[in-house]
Amino acid sequence: HQELNMFREMRVADNMFAGNEIARFGVIDRAAQRKRVREVLSRLQLDVDPDEKMMNLRVGQQQIIEIGKTMLKQKLRVLIMDEPTSSLSNAEVEVLFKLIEDLRSQGVAIIYISHRLASTRFCDRILFLEDGRITEEGTHEELIAQEGIYRSIYEIQMNSDDRELLEQAEFFPLKGGVENGL
Repeated sequence: HQELNMFREMRVADNMFAGNEIARFGVIDRAAQRKRVREVLSRLQLDVDPDEKMMNLRVGQQQIIEIGKTMLKQKLRVLIMDEPTSSLSNAEVEVLFKLIEDLRSQGVAIIYISHRLASTRFCDRILFLEDGRITEEGTHEELIAQEGIYRSIYEIQMNSDDRELLEQAEFFPLKGGVENGL
């Protein structure tokens, strides 16, 4: 999974507001923060107590909370997601994709980085990189029609039940294997 930007010993609400606390008369308003965090977690369909310590949560829950931090920003214009599905369950991935659609409808630009090509199907534009260079570009449908390396890797990922084969492929270093059901 990707590195998470959190304080493991702190509570969920404190993590989500770290550096952007809600304060009244110079005092942190923890009740207001918990209320706002409950709203965001509800929207993310994550049943976690805002007072729970981060270290007590599963990695997938921690990752969803990291994404939830962005929802606290008032003027979010661009969101960069680097392997956001790496530690998520299939149900959490569905929630993430609903959130992405919601953010897109609000005019938020999303840069989505992934080795799992099935998770890029919703993208308006895909840039396929090899050795740091763009080798293919287009929508998912256009790249599949081109019959290039994007299509080859996509088909391997979608058709293979042999995880070891995928992990050993020189051209495709997997982190965590292939997700089923995307």
